[in-house]
Amino acid sequence: MDNFFYKIKESNDDKIKKMCEIKLQEGYTKYLEENINSKRYEITGGYKNFKRDIDRLKQEFDSVHRDFKDYEIMWTWHGFVQSIKETEALIIKADEDLSQKEKEEEQKRNEQRFDKMLKNQENIQAKALEKQKNDMQSHYNQLENKRDKQLKQERQKYQDLMVAKLNFEKETAQRETERFRKEQEQKQMEMMKEMEKERQRHAQQIAMCMDRMNDRDSCILS
Repeated sequence: MDNFFYKIKESNDDKIKKMCEIKLQEGYTKYLEENINSKRYEITGGYKNFKRDIDRLKQEFDSVHRDFKDYEIMWTWHGFVQSIKETEALIIKADEDLSQKEKEEEQKRNEQRFDKMLKNQENIQAKALEKQKNDMQSHYNQLENKRDKQLKQERQKYQDLMVAKLNFEKETAQRETERFRKEQEQKQMEMMKEMEKERQRHAQQIAMCMDRMNDRDSCILS
């Protein structure tokens, strides 16, 4: 069950990750790539513009993936944030609008924000994973119950069929026994009739012999 669940989840995660990466790359090209490559952010006030474009990218990214769960898309965003940390540090360093203290505080806030985002993402994903696993287990249990019910029904059908077959064979045997009994009775009656005819025939013969003997005796005496 666990292997089945993880295979399905891994396949879904890969598809969602690829979709997010494509959309994120499109947004990066649209809002950031040219300005980063041409170092347009590494000027006085550049960090403010950088954060503005990051926010615009994030809003568009969230909008496109609003039908997905947070944990399904946040790892892609987290990886993107991680990939631009050095660029962000260079932009902060080059921004003359920020004092040294502000730069250090901003770097610290970024680190804290990144760590918080990572921990939050891990918690969200763990809960979502547990929920998905429970849902899959529930679905699996339903399938098992349905399968057990079907097996029970099939066994009952088989038992009913065997009982019907045995009853049919029993009834057939009873009919054959009754037919054989009647045939035997019929044969016995026919034999008795033949014996009675034979007895009567013998009796007639005896009677005829007796009559002839009586006639002969009468002749002698005469």
